[in-house]
Amino acid sequence: MLNCGLNKRWHFTYSAEDIDKQDITEKLDKIQKAVEHNPKVSLIEKAIADAYMLQRGERIEEAIEKWCSLAKTVEGNDNDLASKALASVGYLCLKEDMGEDALSALNEAINLKTDFDEAYNNRGAVKNFLGRHQDAIADYDIAIRLKSDYAEAYSNRRTAKCLLRRYQDAIADYDEAIRLKPDDPQTYNKRGLARYLLKKYKDAIADYDTAIQIKPDYADAYYYRGHANKVIEKYENAFADYNNTINLRPDDAAAYHHRGFVKFTLGQYKEAIIDYDKAIQLKPSEHEPHSNEGNTISFLLEGTKFDEAEVYINRGVAKSQLGEYEEALADYDEAIRLKPDYAEAYNTEIGVNNVNIQICEK
Repeated sequence: MLNCGLNKRWHFTYSAEDIDKQDITEKLDKIQKAVEHNPKVSLIEKAIADAYMLQRGERIEEAIEKWCSLAKTVEGNDNDLASKALASVGYLCLKEDMGEDALSALNEAINLKTDFDEAYNNRGAVKNFLGRHQDAIADYDIAIRLKSDYAEAYSNRRTAKCLLRRYQDAIADYDEAIRLKPDDPQTYNKRGLARYLLKKYKDAIADYDTAIQIKPDYADAYYYRGHANKVIEKYENAFADYNNTINLRPDDAAAYHHRGFVKFTLGQYKEAIIDYDKAIQLKPSEHEPHSNEGNTISFLLEGTKFDEAEVYINRGVAKSQLGEYEEALADYDEAIRLKPDYAEAYNTEIGVNNVNIQICEK
């Protein structure tokens, strides 16, 4: 590790992924001061420190260039360092949604160091991002073979299995990840998602409960627990879960939409319309608040992704329940404009999540 005096050669310690995942601010401060004040620092050590600081300052493109330059400089003389630099390039490229660039960097890293478990794990994440889920599983298999207690690789492999709809197989990986790292709230949350998809809603809720117990401000766990409670018709519980989601993430359009549905189900039509109004106001453009956790590509439950046309349909149903038929028809028209093949909007009988309302037309 780099020390403040730099009296001996510094061996590569932190990757780009470590900087995001670990609280090493104090150590990075010491590294920066050591590099700045010690004239004996090598160019390689300075380049590594510069890459850290660029990433820390959210100058990701420059950090990628610095890691690439370092890898080229040391390749052939220090392939271990070169492969780790390339792994950092892969991680940062994936963070920036540059999937093909990430894959290329991680391929090079593995070519230089064929037993590099972290590179296989991250390449699996890239392949998931690119939609190559079966190939991703093969990389996670190698990472686990190289490091049998690699909790993150187990957790990531189950994501790929879920994307292939192999939910029961995925749960076995979640179980192992939890055995290895029992205090990780994300793993409980994601096992809850798999159990939800298997329609084991009470088991899913138990996992969300544990995730929230570990991390009381875990917005995603509240959000998905709200869905599970809604399915088993525990609407008051679902209402509380969506409230918590919104308190923690007040710009979450999808949470407002789903809370609006719960209010509608409880007969609170005016309050439901207020939530639908807010959902439309906050509608996400390209960002989906429930899609990504770290560099692990998470899956989306059917019916949880924000659908603006559906919000207009649901708001129209709430308005019709209040006798506001003209306003309701305007919402149905907007739903059709947004999604011309949306059959629900054409029907005079509008179905909303198993609640049917007969619409009166003038």
